[in-house]
Amino acid sequence: MGVDCRETRHMNKRRPGMALGLPLALSFAPAAMANPGMSPADWGIRTDKLEYRMGEEENAFAWEFETWTGNDDLRLVWNSEGAQRDGGDVEEMDNQIRLQKPITDFFDGFAGVAASTPDGAPGRYHGVFGVTGLAPQWFEVEAALYVSEYPTSGRKWTTKGC
Repeated sequence: MGVDCRETRHMNKRRPGMALGLPLALSFAPAAMANPGMSPADWGIRTDKLEYRMGEEENAFAWEFETWTGNDDLRLVWNSEGAQRDGGDVEEMDNQIRLQKPITDFFDGFAGVAASTPDGAPGRYHGVFGVTGLAPQWFEVEAALYVSEYPTSGRKWTTKGC
């Protein structure tokens, strides 16, 4: 039982973002080469879920994304996940803002703040500490510890295949 990670034809199609990426990268190249001792800053957005759900009684919008800025030595990362019904009520929303720094070739350590707003409950705020990275066999793994003023602490372990 493995995950097939081979490229398919649709992965090789050109995307509109690639047409803008090269000129944008070349415009920043002189600044990056001016100080060869420092890694240039970069940024990115990865969306795992961005959908509009149409139901018989009500519709909803759901998202899950990660965006970051920084360089190879230090990154500022924002993770967001949630769902909102048409008409305004946010059913659930989880956000994390954290600083992420490499601790090995394949793993980063992170520390930051997490905010959770479950439906019908007051917002919860936590400190979050953990490790994220790429395990053997190309699995993304993340282990996080959530700490707050409340007596219970939360923990989370996630994996994603290639």
